[in-house]
Amino acid sequence: MAEAHVRKQLTRSQLAQLILSQEGKCAACQCKLDFTQKGQVIDEHIVPIFSTPEGVDPNRTENRELRCKPCATKKTSSEAPMRAKVRRIEGENTQADKRERAKEEGRYRPIQGKALVGGGFAGSKRFNGEINWKTPTPTPRWTTEE
Repeated sequence: MAEAHVRKQLTRSQLAQLILSQEGKCAACQCKLDFTQKGQVIDEHIVPIFSTPEGVDPNRTENRELRCKPCATKKTSSEAPMRAKVRRIEGENTQADKRERAKEEGRYRPIQGKALVGGGFAGSKRFNGEINWKTPTPTPRWTTEE
């Protein structure tokens, strides 16, 4: 597995360079960026860190852009499936890895050849493919004694 790239914070000079090159506007929607409130301007990688080729610095200024918070959120959400796939391919988060961690932590309970990791509710009517009728018998609210 290749060495993972790490996100680095922009320096002040890099931030100033991006503000000037983008004329203070969002790279996606071209709205005016609000630098007065914290968290409203997000610096994004144009080519995501997870897909940057080895030997190329993903944190270089040419690979960064400033976006408003809604545009940055939309971009990050759209990249999530590919980011998860890359992690699976690299072996960081496969089902076998999850099962091994569950075994190490004592949370692995095989049921009918399947692993139940973390929980499950035994009081439900359907539980791991079996019918489980654990419903309490109703108690009468009144009696008809004469």
